[in-house]
This record gives sequence, C-alpha cells and structure tokens, in this order.
Amino acid sequence: MEKSKIIKRAAELQSKEDLLLLLNDIVKDELGKDDAFSFSMKQLTYYANPNNVRGRYRHFSIPKKTGGVRKIAAPSRGLGHLLYYVNIMLKAIYQPSDYAMGFVEGRCVVDNAIRHIGQNYVFNTDLENFFPSIEQPRVWKRFQLKPFNFKQPIANILAGLCCIREKNEDGTFKYILPQGAPTSPLITNAICDTLDRRLSGLARRFNLHYTRYADDITFSSMHNVYNEKKSKFLPELKRIIEGQHFRMNEKKTRLQKLGRRQEVTGLIISNKVNTSSSYVAEIRNILHIWEKYGYNDAYKRFYPKYKEQKGHVKKGEPLLENVLYGKLQYLKMVKGYKDPVYAALQARYDKLTSPIKAEVEQEYDYLRSFTLAEFEEIVGSQINYFLSKEGKLCGKVSLNDRDIIISITNEAKFQLVKNKIVIDEDLIANVEPVKNTFPVNSKPGLYVVLTAKNGKVPFWMMTYYDPTVTDIDLSEIPVAELVNIWEKNGIDAAIEAYENGILLKGDDTPKAKKKAGRNKKASMNIEDSIPIINKSVAIDDVDFGSTAEDISAVEEEIRMDNLKKNKPNPSLGNESDTQDTEELDSIIDEGSFDDL
Repeated sequence: MEKSKIIKRAAELQSKEDLLLLLNDIVKDELGKDDAFSFSMKQLTYYANPNNVRGRYRHFSIPKKTGGVRKIAAPSRGLGHLLYYVNIMLKAIYQPSDYAMGFVEGRCVVDNAIRHIGQNYVFNTDLENFFPSIEQPRVWKRFQLKPFNFKQPIANILAGLCCIREKNEDGTFKYILPQGAPTSPLITNAICDTLDRRLSGLARRFNLHYTRYADDITFSSMHNVYNEKKSKFLPELKRIIEGQHFRMNEKKTRLQKLGRRQEVTGLIISNKVNTSSSYVAEIRNILHIWEKYGYNDAYKRFYPKYKEQKGHVKKGEPLLENVLYGKLQYLKMVKGYKDPVYAALQARYDKLTSPIKAEVEQEYDYLRSFTLAEFEEIVGSQINYFLSKEGKLCGKVSLNDRDIIISITNEAKFQLVKNKIVIDEDLIANVEPVKNTFPVNSKPGLYVVLTAKNGKVPFWMMTYYDPTVTDIDLSEIPVAELVNIWEKNGIDAAIEAYENGILLKGDDTPKAKKKAGRNKKASMNIEDSIPIINKSVAIDDVDFGSTAEDISAVEEEIRMDNLKKNKPNPSLGNESDTQDTEELDSIIDEGSFDDL
C-alpha cells in the first residue's frame, strides 16, 4: 500500500475496529491477494494487553562483548506477525532525524562512521539500559505527538502492543519497550527525536560532528572540548541526556585521539572506513584451511568459535559457506566491491563454492531439460503442488494416465513462491528464503529436468537454472543435424553428438570437439568450464518439437538401456513402482543443490 494512503487512513483512525481494518488491508496489499490471512479482533485485543503474558514473548539472554548479558524478548509468532504490519504503518508515517543512523532504511554503520573520518578527536559514549529505560507511558505519549497524531484510544492499543511487562526486584511490575520486537527500533528513534535535536544543537555550539546509532553516541572534532575540568561540553552533555530520562554509561565513554586507533560502531576510521584487521584475517584463515585441507577441517576450526559466539542466538547448525558469505557481504558493504582485498577473498570463496569444481565427483546425470512453461505445455496441464509426508514441497502432473512426481530444489521452491506460482499459505509456510546461485555458464529460470542419480532410475526434478548447459562450442552444429541424428539413431546418439560436438556430414569422419561428457562424474577443471561468449548452448535452445510422446520416448529408451544392463527398472512416474515422495525429498537433501 502506498505511503500516502497509509498516512491518510492512519490520520482517520478512531477506534480499534478502524486499526484492525487498516492492518488487514496492509496485509492484503503486501501479499498481493484479497484472500490473504487476516488478524482477528480477538488477537488484537489479547496482544494489546501486556498483562496477558502467556504466548506473547520468549525471553533469553546473550553475552555482551564488554561483559555481562543483554536481555532479549522475542515476540511469539502471532504477535510478531501483528507487530510486523504495525511497523509498516509506523514507517510510512515517521521519518527519523538526520542524526539517527541505526534502524533506518538507506543508512548503516558505514554512514555513521563516515561522518567522523579525519578528525583529531573522536568521543564515544553509550546510553545505559537503552531499551528498558523507555517505559510504556513515554511510548503512549509519543504516539499522540507529531507526526503520528494518533487519537488516545489508538495510542492505548499501539502502546500496549509494543510494550512488555517486566518484574522489578521488589516484586512490582513495570511496562517497558522490549529489545527484540520489530517495532522497537523505530519507536526508540521517535523517542530520541528531542535528544537528537538538542545534542545536534550542542554539537553546533561547540563546532562538533554528531551522530547516534541506537544507543551509541559519537562526537568528533579537530579541537579538544572533551576535558571535563576545562570545558563545559561534558556537563552540558550529561544534563541533556539525563533531561531525556537516559543515563550515560561511564564504562563505555572514551576519547580517541588521532595517531591511535579510532573506532566508531565497530569500524576503524582513518583516511577511510575499514573493518578491523582481525575480521579480514578470520575470513582469510578459514578460506586458507578450506583450500589446503578441505571443507571438513575448515568446519572443525570454524564450528566451536561460532557456537560460542552465536549458538545462543542462531537456531540449528551453521553452514560454513553461508557464514562466510555473510561476512564477505559485510566486508563488501564497508570496503566497496572494487576493493582489492574484498575482491580477492570473494574470488577464492566463489572458486570453493562453485557447483563446478576441479577433481570433484558429481552424482547427477542431467538427461533432458524443459522450461516450466514448455513442460506444462507438453503434458497439457499445470503442475499441482503438494506437501510430502516429510513436509517437503513437491509437484505432481499426469502424463499418459500416469502420475509423475517432481522433486523441487530449495532455490526453485523460493522462486515458485516469489513469482506467486505457489500461493497456498500452507505450502508457503514450508518454504524458506535462500540465496539464489547458479553456475556462471548457465542461465536462471525454472526448469523441469529429467535427472538420474548415480546411474539409477531417472526422476523428474525442478531447478532454478538449466543444469544441462555446457561449455562446449557447438556453433558449427546446425539444429537440423541434431534433429536428424535423433530421428535416425535415437535420443542417446543426439545427446552424444550435442555434448561431444560431433557433426555428421554423410560419410565424412566425425569432427571431434572439446569433450565434456554426459557423465558428470568426470573431473572438470574450473578454467575449462568458463564458457565462450555466444557459443554456450543449452539443450533447451534446440527445438526438438517435443511432445508428450517425446518425453515418454526418453523414458522408454532409458528403461530399455537399463534392461540391457540387467538392471531393475520400474515404470517412471508411478509412485507404487518408483521412489515415493519421501525418497524424492531425500534425493534433494543428499544432493548438492541445497548447498548452491
């Protein structure tokens, strides 16, 4: 929903019913469908009362770098969804001050640090117990002021939704802003508007630079005004902070002079913003161990430290490649994509995580691929999506009166939801966002691929890229010749001609091209896998005039080939004779696609 519409409707809110209607309309607009789920009045009423502690928040603590623990209150799934859409409404109305760098779209720790580059003095301080020091009455009052201007009944509901009940040491209760709710960051910035205005005025008075990142306050200057005995700056700073019902954290207050290490929100500032050398060294060390000793040794070094630092926050077991990817993205944000240090580390990571690796056995044979549209056109119906007994998203389609089960990779699942091909809420709930990657010599898109694992019975699989793309130069092979080979000698001969670059011209000797081999178990060199521009061709680029009979023919030829080798081969696509949906799930779980 457009911000202007949200602002207009929010200004007209008079009752709880009006608020509920606006939130549900935002839900429909965000999800792009009129039959989207909606919040009920019962939910809104229950969650708006902080005294209803059951099913509202989950409490846990995480250690601070400087010692002690930070208490986190994470909302339940139901309350979290509700607060998510409340936050969309609040973001449409509220614009943070120019000095607030944290929790603001388009601003980050780099923007916070840049403002203090090249200064002789950098002064940092911290607001003690930042989130718990903001109590519900302040939130309630702030919602009634500009730019929100909510009526009192609406402010009552929103303040109740956004706050939590905590027990004091003396047994009494207080109602505070939780650290962990999606609405809390924006509310803290709104609460601190007056603080930002007064501290920026103080900075102008003493000719300083000022920024605030959540509870982290930074001043910088070319001259020293930070001596409490000789300057009025520090007394004025304390007076303003305490006047806004906050307290300075003396343990985190420090002055950093030029010539020594100057740090702002975890970043080093000198002539430019930079990460610490230890951060880069950690990435470099893990990559080195992975390259020299293999993934398992690198994981053994990485795992204990990660669990010690993040195990209390992150659920499940970490994937080394995902953690490294996140660290490299942070390095890219700080240093820039052109930075040689980042570029070199990213290149090493890409080489290690590429689907096409030197001396690595590939377990899959990709026999034939179709785009999703081509496949559905051939079978004459759309794919039906369902959940297997294991809760995995699968596809089913009928071909020649037989059911074909289609296994789906994680990347393809995400694209099905993203492109609104799968819209059922029960199915969407089982799909998690993933990082879409595909080989450099392939092309993105949804493909249905006839696949065999370790030479066993083929099965159908949906992927987010065409795995049949090779790096073979087939520019000299006319499409008509491939069709003729298929008609005369069968599908295997056509595939062999395609992959080996053999051009048949009457009785002439076949001309051998660069051999890739249909069997992916052959070792491949990374350099050899880089495609020649405009010469990499996919099987889908060749118009074979495929029909339902063609698909059946592909299956039949594979079955006949297996029979010749005395291998048992049940009918393809028949659930009673081939893998059931659980086995198809295990194919993906065991394969390499989840790790792309």
